[in-house]
Amino acid sequence: MREAIEPSITEMLGRLGADSQQLVADEVRLAKLELNEGARHLSRGLAGVVAAFGIAIIAATAATVLAIMLAGNLTGNLSLGALIVGALELLLGLAFYKRGRASLLPKAATP
Repeated sequence: MREAIEPSITEMLGRLGADSQQLVADEVRLAKLELNEGARHLSRGLAGVVAAFGIAIIAATAATVLAIMLAGNLTGNLSLGALIVGALELLLGLAFYKRGRASLLPKAATP
């Protein structure tokens, strides 16, 4: 019977090094593919958000014009209606600003 020749420690370490290099290369390749897929997904989502934001701006403008016309009809003066609606929108914007700023400021520790 012939004995099976087992590889030496040096050969096994060499194979281990080669396998490790291949594994690292494969992991890097996989990470690049996952990053590219994530970037494509992000860009599609961002395009949808930008489109929605554009539509929301158009809708807000139309709502503002309608509110100005209604306020103008109620007061009998379109300029006064525009002033009233502008002031209300300014107050609403200020309220959102204060709320957003308060959420960003560090909160005091409570005992």
